[in-house]
Amino acid sequence: MANKYLKVLAKRTNIDKHITFHLAPHSFALFAIRNEWEVFDIYKALGHRNLKDTETYLRGFSAEDLDDKVKQLLGDPDVRIAYILSIA
Repeated sequence: MANKYLKVLAKRTNIDKHITFHLAPHSFALFAIRNEWEVFDIYKALGHRNLKDTETYLRGFSAEDLDDKVKQLLGDPDVRIAYILSIA
């Protein structure tokens, strides 16, 4: 159900990419890292079974790299969020 709603939002905001709810944890982790959250807090928020899962999840990418990838996929997030809020 969530993916269907995301598809509608993507269409309304002219996002011409296939997005799914699977993107949400990645976006959240990026937000948390950029805002200097501790790994333990990210682990709890993501609901991982153990801290090593979170460490593995976060290893191998920088916040800047992910930010660039998210912007490439979705465009400028501030513009998209403002638009989504205006139609909600």
